[in-house]
Amino acid sequence: MTRDDTILRERLARAEEEISNLQNAAAKAADRLATLYEEFQIRDSYHDWQYVLSAKVGQVRTMRQIAKDLSRVTESKAGPAERAHG
Repeated sequence: MTRDDTILRERLARAEEEISNLQNAAAKAADRLATLYEEFQIRDSYHDWQYVLSAKVGQVRTMRQIAKDLSRVTESKAGPAERAHG
């Protein structure tokens, strides 16, 4: 084996090691990306539920306000009628 062959084999071994390191780093990055995506989906889903719940709370508040307004209207209309009958 010549000196050039030895140098080429060493370079090839270093290149193979570097490729292996890059593949491992890529696999770790893919795992991290998948984890981040799952976390984002959970967070996104949480925010969707939070939005839905706040909308429902808003609807309940609106319905309560409508009920109060209706009771005020019916009381004000019933008041003079009751006075007229009294």
